[in-house]
Amino acid sequence: MQKSTETLLEKFLSDFFLRLSDDESACDASDSHRKNGGSGRSGLSAGLDDCKSDLRSAEGGFPETLKGGSGNPFRIGSASESALFEMLRVFVNQILFFNPAYKLVSVKTEEELIERHIADSLAPAALIFRYALGNEIKFADLGSGAGLPGIPLSSFASVVPALQGVRCTLVERMGRRAGFLRNSIVQMKLIDRVQVVEKDLSDVSETFDIITFRAFRRLKDVAEGLKKITRRGSEVYVYKRTGEDIRTEIDELNAEMPGVFKTSVLPYKTFTGDEAFLLNLTGLQD
Repeated sequence: MQKSTETLLEKFLSDFFLRLSDDESACDASDSHRKNGGSGRSGLSAGLDDCKSDLRSAEGGFPETLKGGSGNPFRIGSASESALFEMLRVFVNQILFFNPAYKLVSVKTEEELIERHIADSLAPAALIFRYALGNEIKFADLGSGAGLPGIPLSSFASVVPALQGVRCTLVERMGRRAGFLRNSIVQMKLIDRVQVVEKDLSDVSETFDIITFRAFRRLKDVAEGLKKITRRGSEVYVYKRTGEDIRTEIDELNAEMPGVFKTSVLPYKTFTGDEAFLLNLTGLQD
């Protein structure tokens, strides 16, 4: 990594940490979980409706319900900030080294890699993990490819005390990319928190509490696979940009599989100030 790119990563993380420091705790999600069953699935499911109707667009991906509480569960200290920087520095170097051969991401510059992929993956972290606080959570990133957004999100979770129960599975069917992911999590010292499953979604049978994907497939094309790996209260987050036909994807999904998911769209701002969205599916099936 060139010094200028390392400086850009430092600047991005500085902005990220500042927003973490400025925003306060959600509704309080962690207390809601404890009151409704503590850790595990009962806690995750119980808090689903507490905040959802109050979500609003917020700088850096923080919903309004993360403000005004008595404490911020996502705030971390300087040692954790340094640890996150080091993990992401290693990750960027891994992508830069393997990208010419593996075609992991389509970028022209290192700056573009950080702004469009690393920062974009982390921007809605507080939205994605708002129901995970203090719980044992099984998190899957589908069609992980270069590990985006799964590896940046797992790196973040690894340094937040309230997210120590998060364990990630990166699902990637292509052998070379799966090998890249395994090597990256070893280099980043995430081997105890992250595993790689070298399978197509259709071959995955385990169920998960939180699922993400970014630049993967249309919802209707993964509907059967998503139904198989989700249950009541599971949360699916699909990264979307302004201009994408989200309404059509939701209509296609509901026509393909009515009554399986509750759908909503969560707006947030990227770190470059652009508007973006998480298409959020909540599992309704028992």
